[in-house]
Amino acid sequence: MSPPTNPTIVLVPGAWQPSSLYTPLITAFKNAGFPTFIVDLPSCEPQVDPQTTTVTIDADAIRQVVLPLIEQEGKDVVLLCHSYGGVPLGPAAAGLSKSTRGSNGGVVGLVYMCAAVVHENASMLEAIGGEYFPYMIPNSVSNQSHFQSCISFILEASITSLSHLSPRLTQQSSQPGPHLATIKNGRSILFNDIDDTAAATLVDGLVPHSTAAFESKVSAPAWAEDAYRGRLAYLRTTKDEAFPSHAQDHAMQSSGVGWAVSDLEAGHAPYASCPERVVEAVGRVIGGFGG
Repeated sequence: MSPPTNPTIVLVPGAWQPSSLYTPLITAFKNAGFPTFIVDLPSCEPQVDPQTTTVTIDADAIRQVVLPLIEQEGKDVVLLCHSYGGVPLGPAAAGLSKSTRGSNGGVVGLVYMCAAVVHENASMLEAIGGEYFPYMIPNSVSNQSHFQSCISFILEASITSLSHLSPRLTQQSSQPGPHLATIKNGRSILFNDIDDTAAATLVDGLVPHSTAAFESKVSAPAWAEDAYRGRLAYLRTTKDEAFPSHAQDHAMQSSGVGWAVSDLEAGHAPYASCPERVVEAVGRVIGGFGG
């Protein structure tokens, strides 16, 4: 009898953190025998008008990765989301559970890693209290006067014209472009448990994120479906400065459903600080999901 096949991991990144930053975690999963894919979220450093890169567009991008795996290849898929990635993951996985599909291939579990749990018809911004966290720097030009908008445009154009001197200049500026948000103090907020050299590289890799993704509302999330009962897990990060563990607890409790919780002694970026421990934790919770 052949040994059981590991499910395929589909990883959904957080805000400001492009897929390239997750390479250590992807490598760790593959080394452990898990086929692994990562989603490039359109709202992360958007290549089109940021106002159009809503949470729905991000959810569509997730489904574009997942559907071929389950429909064409008959794969069992575990969705692993990080931080903001939990927001689009909810609607993206709706209706895709293996038991619902009643055929070979389907989503067999959802794993939230220090991730947001957002209810139907709510936005991430509403879920965190209606105001951006102090470390989040949004630029919503709809709240600016025409004069301010013009000044912002001129400043943005000036910074962009100098970007050949530093590719990340516009991304590290204190004022992000229209309808974008950047993060302040990324070193201490996201990478507080990582050594200075590695943290500097990670901070340099951060990119602007669409405010529309934070402010748009989600449709019915998968985690509320009966089909996912007993197939929900949460990796709680106990040294997290971006989304503290008590806030993670509140997110789980307010969902009204049960989560299998595993603690990681890590900050908000365990994909970089302890990728092997993430793989071990995910492996354990997958065992609890059953077939």
